[in-house]
Amino acid sequence: MKGTAFVSCLGILAAGALYAQEVSPFSFAVGAGFTEPIGTVGRSLDVGWNAQAGGGFNFNSYLRAMLDFNFDHMGINSGTLYSIGAPGGDANVWSVTLDPVVHIH
Repeated sequence: MKGTAFVSCLGILAAGALYAQEVSPFSFAVGAGFTEPIGTVGRSLDVGWNAQAGGGFNFNSYLRAMLDFNFDHMGINSGTLYSIGAPGGDANVWSVTLDPVVHIH
């Protein structure tokens, strides 16, 4: 019983210390991975890759705005290229989003 009370007290103290940390005014994110095409269009495309980068501003500990940039690249498969008589090709998708973020403690 004493061990449980001790661990609980440590948890409360640690939570208070974490809550007291300052929030950086800027935030950022980066990422990358593979893109798996799906659906009817997916039969014409090869597996590709994607990349993402974003940055934002923390107004306070609860509200943040992020500007995200995404890029997806997929090749067009040889069967589709042959059927339309094209020597090569690929599909690229670019996107930019503005994301509001609300942190709930």
